[in-house]
Amino acid sequence: MSVPLPSPDEHSLLLYVHGKEEPEIPWSMLGVISVAVYSSLEEWKSGQRVKLKDFKSEAYEGIFNLAMEFLRNIQTKSPARVHRALADLYALVSPDTLSNQAAIANQLEDFDVDAMPE
Repeated sequence: MSVPLPSPDEHSLLLYVHGKEEPEIPWSMLGVISVAVYSSLEEWKSGQRVKLKDFKSEAYEGIFNLAMEFLRNIQTKSPARVHRALADLYALVSPDTLSNQAAIANQLEDFDVDAMPE
């Protein structure tokens, strides 16, 4: 299988895999999610919520870049696995899936927690 090595700025939502279009969660979206999770954890690091004064992109650019570098490193080692994970995530949260409860149950059944390292 040939999956292109995208850059976060040029990453397309659709990739052709095995002759068919298969959408993925965009890398930039995962980067923004990483920043949101990181900032939320920062607010709670003392055990009590301390609301951040300002949420400025400059303060979190490094976290975003780390997320992109993490994806690039994995992509270099196993592009097919990265594609499969991002395509499965897209399928799990896509509007078509979210409007179909049976599809959600099927996606969750396919998510193999037992195969993850501890």
